[in-house]
Amino acid sequence: MNNTINHVKDDAQYVKFNPVNDWPENITNVQAALAAINGFAVTGLPDATESIAGIAAIATQDEVNAGTVDNKIVTPKTLAVKMARPDATKETKGITRFATNEESLQESNENIAIGPDTLNHYFIAKKASESVQGTIKICSLEAAKIGSDDTMAVTPKKMHTAIAQIVPGLIPDQNTATESTQGLVQLATSAQTSQGTIREGFAISPYAFANARANENQAGTVKIASQSQMNAGSDDTVVVSAKKFASTKATTSQYGIVKLRDTVGNEANAALSANAKVLPTTGGTVSGNVYKTSASDGNQFVTKNEVINMAMPIGGIILSGFNVDRGDFMICNGRSLNKNQYPALFSAIGYTFGGSGNNFNLPDMRGLVARGCDHGRNLDPGRRFGSYQEDAMQKITGNFPVADRWRGSYGGVFTARRGQWSTNYKNGKGDDWGSIVNMDTARQVRTANETRVKSLALNYIIRVR
Repeated sequence: MNNTINHVKDDAQYVKFNPVNDWPENITNVQAALAAINGFAVTGLPDATESIAGIAAIATQDEVNAGTVDNKIVTPKTLAVKMARPDATKETKGITRFATNEESLQESNENIAIGPDTLNHYFIAKKASESVQGTIKICSLEAAKIGSDDTMAVTPKKMHTAIAQIVPGLIPDQNTATESTQGLVQLATSAQTSQGTIREGFAISPYAFANARANENQAGTVKIASQSQMNAGSDDTVVVSAKKFASTKATTSQYGIVKLRDTVGNEANAALSANAKVLPTTGGTVSGNVYKTSASDGNQFVTKNEVINMAMPIGGIILSGFNVDRGDFMICNGRSLNKNQYPALFSAIGYTFGGSGNNFNLPDMRGLVARGCDHGRNLDPGRRFGSYQEDAMQKITGNFPVADRWRGSYGGVFTARRGQWSTNYKNGKGDDWGSIVNMDTARQVRTANETRVKSLALNYIIRVR
């Protein structure tokens, strides 16, 4: 500040200072600084509340622990102490307070403790009766024998002594009861009842008996299921009686029992057994014959292999419209096969078409047509089954002389080469020349180096498997 050195007036506007740190550079006198400060610089900050921003004091540790003050601030330190000492509950260790005498009798607050004095007050004030739980005083032996005070309790020992003195011989000796000897017993707990391992000296109360429920892992008591429970089939805590089991018949909409049968029929509440004489929709095997309508040969179903074998046995040959081997069929091209790989085919045709040892040949039908084996009919005598035969034409013979004096005409398959020899018929006209007659079918029809019919080239195939 420089008002002492360069003093002019005592007014705030003349009291100068140099701005430093975060102070605004344009505020350099006291009056400007006061004007820039909010009104609370004059009137003071308000007390902070939940709805008003203001100032607040820091709460003490006791105030934080009590949690009743709502206008003071909690510091991290006091908060940490509070969090380390939470309110005590049945599940959490923490801080609590002692109940008053009145609170101890209410028995409704679970988060407060009972001190020795309040506990003594509770024992004195909370008396047990037939309708109220509370404390009770143990009576003397004399009071037990008199039996007129119902505000006191009798111990087992005093009760035993009192009965023995009042009615001698009524109470048996204190021997432990067994399966063969009378005596005293102790009521088994529910856990002991469920375990089922104790015997002598213990008895089961109705409560323990009723609560010893049976389950999949534990023997015990069970309840008989009702018919609705039987039908629902969802309760696994009940058992089924023989009567209800027998009467719960299965239908298309209800679970139940069925009668098994091995044949198809119209019997109600019946089901097919695992060995029923039917085929599942997913397929299966049949060991016997299957018939339609009646068990006769004409109605018998046959297998695919049987159909194939009947229509085309192994070794059978047919014409085909495909030019490659296909499935169990091979083109008859004379190839060699191993008899161990094709035993059925070898059994059918053997070495008929060639081969020896482990190899045998397929018939070679390339460029050939098949002809039925003669077998003694004498249309093709001397032919062996499976033998090859060259092409041939039935023999045609004949001759005729020609003396046409070169004046004849020829047609069809015949031609003449004239001037072949001299002949004198002595008819007064000099010598005539004869002709040689030639025959050539190409003059009339299509010819080739073989005799053949019109044809379409297909493949002969043979079934090999």
